[in-house]
Amino acid sequence: MRRDIVVNLGGPDASESLAARVVLLNYRALPARSPQGVLDIDARSANPVRCVVLAEGHGLADPARELPELTRQLRGDWIEYIAAGEFPKSTEVDALRDAGVRYALWQPYTHEELRFVINLAHYNDIGKPRSASRVPTNVVAKVVSKTGERNAILYNLSLHGAYLITPRPTLRGGTVEMRAGLPGGDAVVDAEVVWNNVPGNLRRANAPIGMGVRFVDMDAEVYDALRRYMKERAAAFNL
Repeated sequence: MRRDIVVNLGGPDASESLAARVVLLNYRALPARSPQGVLDIDARSANPVRCVVLAEGHGLADPARELPELTRQLRGDWIEYIAAGEFPKSTEVDALRDAGVRYALWQPYTHEELRFVINLAHYNDIGKPRSASRVPTNVVAKVVSKTGERNAILYNLSLHGAYLITPRPTLRGGTVEMRAGLPGGDAVVDAEVVWNNVPGNLRRANAPIGMGVRFVDMDAEVYDALRRYMKERAAAFNL
């Protein structure tokens, strides 16, 4: 199966470090040292380049001029850029916005945040896979089941389900009550465990110990609270 490409435009250290994380997301991570390098990758790839991450040392002296020119020369009808690295000066942020960069990942960012933003950029708001709609979070939660109550971290969230970090995941097929502490108050929802990651049986090696759940009962008030929180959380990755 051919994997989609993420081009890392940056210096050798930053580009290689980023590539090591990108490949875990099931993308092909290809380095470029200059806009010409991006064009070379685009020319030899079966599909047009859709996503370019601007890593440390990207070497763009005038992004507002260079990126639109790069976009013009690429084969595809659209391209998205992600600024990644240390938080820059406000003038540099303005220059990147003027160049059409929409998304940003400032250090330190998590694996799940990287996944979310690359999916968001790569699919350009259309045809998103399910994972693209799962917003990365770091919300304290509790899981209540027949065996009692335990602490958890809400790792990612959609309107249909979530992944919960917990040292004692419930078995697949079990039911739990999730209580997530959102800014507007606790959101309580019933859920079914559809998969889990446990020591000695890691279904996804790059995911923490925990469980994926599907929501099975949610009232309108909780649905609206989750939707508002997801919208606010996703906006945090806009440049």
